[in-house]
Amino acid sequence: MLSNSDGRYTLLPIHKISNHYQLYKTENLELRMGDKVKSEGRFGDNIPAGKAFTVSQIRKGNFLFRDKVFLEDNNGKTVSFSPKTEVPLAYHYCESLGKSLSKTKTVIAITNDRELNDSTINQIKRSGKTVIAITGHDKATIDKKMAFNDVKMETIRAEKNDFYKVINNQTTKQNPEEDIQKAIEIAIDKVTGSKVFFNGAAVITKAVQLLPHTPIEQIAAQFEKQLKQGDFIAIDGSFNTLIGNFIEKSTFERASLILKQILKGKNTQLPLIKQNLPIDTTGLTEGQQKAAEKILRSPDQIVAIQGYAGVGKTTQFKTVAKSLKQNRPDITLMGLAPTHKAVAGINEAGISSQTIASFLNENNTETNFKNTLFIIDESAMIGNKTYATLLKNITEKSGRIVPSGDRQQLKSFESGVPFKVTLERSAADTIVMREIVRQNPELKPAIEAVIAGNIKQSLAVINSVPPDTVTRMKKSDIPNNSVVDLKGKTQEEKIAMIVKEFTSRTKDAQDNTLIVTPLNRDRTVINEAIHQTLYPDDKQSLTIPALQRINHAVADLKTVDFWQTNTGNIAKINQTYYHINETSSDGTLSLHQSDNQQAHYRSVITLNPDTVTLYQAQTIAVSTGEKIRLTVTDKERMAANNEVGIVKKIEGDTLLIDFNGKTLTYQPNQAMSDRHLDYTYAVTAYASQGASVPYVIVYDGASDNKAKLAALDNTYVEFSRSKAHVQVYLDDAEKWIKHIETHSGERFSAHDFIKRQDDQLAGSEKTCGNKAKLSPKPH
Repeated sequence: MLSNSDGRYTLLPIHKISNHYQLYKTENLELRMGDKVKSEGRFGDNIPAGKAFTVSQIRKGNFLFRDKVFLEDNNGKTVSFSPKTEVPLAYHYCESLGKSLSKTKTVIAITNDRELNDSTINQIKRSGKTVIAITGHDKATIDKKMAFNDVKMETIRAEKNDFYKVINNQTTKQNPEEDIQKAIEIAIDKVTGSKVFFNGAAVITKAVQLLPHTPIEQIAAQFEKQLKQGDFIAIDGSFNTLIGNFIEKSTFERASLILKQILKGKNTQLPLIKQNLPIDTTGLTEGQQKAAEKILRSPDQIVAIQGYAGVGKTTQFKTVAKSLKQNRPDITLMGLAPTHKAVAGINEAGISSQTIASFLNENNTETNFKNTLFIIDESAMIGNKTYATLLKNITEKSGRIVPSGDRQQLKSFESGVPFKVTLERSAADTIVMREIVRQNPELKPAIEAVIAGNIKQSLAVINSVPPDTVTRMKKSDIPNNSVVDLKGKTQEEKIAMIVKEFTSRTKDAQDNTLIVTPLNRDRTVINEAIHQTLYPDDKQSLTIPALQRINHAVADLKTVDFWQTNTGNIAKINQTYYHINETSSDGTLSLHQSDNQQAHYRSVITLNPDTVTLYQAQTIAVSTGEKIRLTVTDKERMAANNEVGIVKKIEGDTLLIDFNGKTLTYQPNQAMSDRHLDYTYAVTAYASQGASVPYVIVYDGASDNKAKLAALDNTYVEFSRSKAHVQVYLDDAEKWIKHIETHSGERFSAHDFIKRQDDQLAGSEKTCGNKAKLSPKPH
């Protein structure tokens, strides 16, 4: 008796079973991006038996999509199936000898004593250009057995535990030109950083460091070759490889694509709400009203909103959501943002939202967004590649887009400033929201001064709002000024003053105070010192292991020296945690899995940066009643990154944390995934973006590593988080002010460099035109 997927039963006589029937054993198959699989039978609408695929995308279901797994064949054709159905699928990493034919592949063959012979080698040779055979024989036996085979052979001795290294080393030496090109690509990413241009000499130097055994002449020749074929665009008029500055052609084309997509969408839409239908803008500022009106009545596919910190962008989005619900229930409003904190902000406006990364991972080529309006919040924090991909995916499927953000704030770790390009160089209609509503009237001029670039005036306004604006505990010392110069103090004295400033406040004031500082190092020290002050000698506290994320550029993950520096730290690759043992000079990364100690080897140069996160292990002491924040999104428990909870109870090594009425259990001493916990007292300026609190304590300066981050945009973020009072502590006030006055944090786009001459000509023509208008006419 057989039953089908619908639960229906069929009787099948045994004598009628022929070779047309196949028998399968049901088991779970764990699939990850990049896995090689093969269909063992026909399934789905168009997936044939015996076909090899690569897992190209795994999409988790949400309110728009169902769960789906996408497979891509060797020709680039994509098929999909639901993981909730049983399918005849198996891993496809191994096959019988000689089954596949190829002239380019590298074959790894594991042979026993009897299989190492001419016949076997000839079979294997059909499957690839290079053969790596793993056998238990010694060199003398191998030489004897292979004496009459016309195979060019190198014998490498490997111990039991390191033959993976040998495999990795051999497979990465097959195409030196490709290796050099890859090294130049990584070097460009490393040298460029968050900018859009790079210096040729710097790139060649970095590529030599990546390939120390490759002559510099070969690397320079490859760079020259790519320059001649147009991969790089000179921006200083010089084509000298060693001294020229360049922009990758792909970077410029990506920015150009953004401009083309915006222009293509002009006047192609019917307004979401007709002109004769009213929009309730009661209580909105002028900027909020104009923004809501533009979104709802524009005939364009893309309109942009520039809103300074605290102008109430969320409030006007609530108006948009309400108007669409009342007048256009057929329109789906969806929010996208680069961070979980920003996602939470859009959710507060009643708009269902998710991170951009999860959206792009889940997006289906078959989906149509004709009746979907996407609000892209914190657009200034998105880099060129992500921004261009996002616009392309949505506009090509008929969706509407509203990029919204603040170009004055901190930018993406990824290169490029696409939101700035949208505002300054595109055909998009842009509304600028200027009326700040977050700050009290006394403090608001300080934020307006920072926006205008006047840091001295901003500090003067901050200093005019007295420290006693914040309620303090009885008999607590109150600072004389709201701006304190720490020049001449030791680092220990500086930290002690900041800790005292925080702990002298009442419990209510502490709960409404955020400490903001540029460096993770200072943040960690301040957090630990505050905990020790608030919970001295707490015998009920629990010391737990915690993971602190290591910030880095994408290009860092492709360099050997970066991984060598992080020996002993923890890498999360996909969803698995590994301890970093060592990294060899040739780029072989030695890891062991944290849960079962199994050894793994990876090639640094072939790692997918999108799947890798690095952490530093630390310990923190946690007490009952203390606030704790999550440092990653916990999908299983449905808790978001940066969500704050209160430790309600400690039972043995278990924490019971309350998140707004939802109690979650964490066991960081047992599970690595439960170690993404941290204190809430102090955060970095970058992590503070999107926060809004009554009181802020800023610790900044222009000395040591702070100088690398000190800039006007960083200061703007630090000051603008507060509603009522900012207490500022500066290492050396005079030095810091001079530094900020010459470091705006402004980034330039590829178009700013390449179109600079056109901009200058346009400016000259405009000046000449104005002079002509002012000149008296001849009599």
